Amino acid sequence: MLNSANIFNQKRRIIFSTIHDKTKGLSVAEQYLESYKAVLGPTGYAGLRAEMAFYRNFRSEFGLTLAADVGEHVDFTGTFRGRTVRFDVTTNLNFKEFKTYERFLCEGYDYKIAFFDKDDFEIVDVLDLAFPHCRHCRASHAFPFLITFPENLNRRGESTGTNDQLLADICPGCDHIEERSRFTHYGVQPISSYISEIDEDYFDKKIYRDEYAANLYNFAKKLAPLELMGIGEPYYNPTDRDGRGEWGLWFPVKSGVVERHMPNFIGTRQLE
Repeated sequence: MLNSANIFNQKRRIIFSTIHDKTKGLSVAEQYLESYKAVLGPTGYAGLRAEMAFYRNFRSEFGLTLAADVGEHVDFTGTFRGRTVRFDVTTNLNFKEFKTYERFLCEGYDYKIAFFDKDDFEIVDVLDLAFPHCRHCRASHAFPFLITFPENLNRRGESTGTNDQLLADICPGCDHIEERSRFTHYGVQPISSYISEIDEDYFDKKIYRDEYAANLYNFAKKLAPLELMGIGEPYYNPTDRDGRGEWGLWFPVKSGVVERHMPNFIGTRQLE
C-alpha cells in the first residue's frame, strides 16, 4: 500500500510528464491535479500546486529542471544570478528548518526556498539558504537580520523623527555580529517602541504588534537581501532584582527557517 509520500511523488511525476507532453500540456496537468485533490489531501495538493505555479512562472527565467526525489529536499534545479542553485518550493515555512539543508550547504550547494501564499499561490519570497559560515568562530552559519534602533535625538535631546537600522549577519553559535550596511529612515521604529505608544485600555496590543511586525518585515526586505531572516532590536535583559543585567539583541521576528537556530535573545555589547 502506498503511503502519502509515495502517492505525492507518483502524482508529481504524472503531473510534470503531462506538462512536458506537447499533446496535453499545462491545462491538462491542471485538470489532473484537481482530480487528485482528495487523494493528495490539503497539504499535498497545496504543495504540488505551488510547484506547478513556480515552474509555470519561472521555468524560463531560472532555467528550471525538475529534480528527482533523492533525499536532497529539492524540487528544481536552475540558475539564479549566474549560479546553479537548488529550489525547494513550499507554502509553509514553519515546516522548513535550516538543519534540513545544512549538510548539503556544507558540501557547497546553494539552496533557495520559493515561498508561496497558499491562498492565491502567488510567490511571496525567494529565500537564500547559502548562508556564510561565521568568520569569527568558523563553527556556525551566520544569518542576516535587520536591527532597528530607537529614535535619534539631537543635541538638545529632542527627537529628529528618524531611526537607524543595521543590516548584519548574526551567529547564534558565538553571538558575533558582522555588519553589512546601515540605513536611516523616518518613523521606522523598533517593535517595542511602537507597542509602548499603544494604550492597552483601548486597543489589543497583540493585534497591533503582529500587524506592525509584518509591515516592518516587508519593509525590511526591500532594504536587505532576499534571504533576510528576521528583525532584531537592542534590549536590556535584567538578570536580578536589583536591575543588573546585560545588553543584547531581542529577535521579535524570525523566519521559520531559522526559528529553532536563533534564540530569542543574545547577550552582546549595546549597539550604537
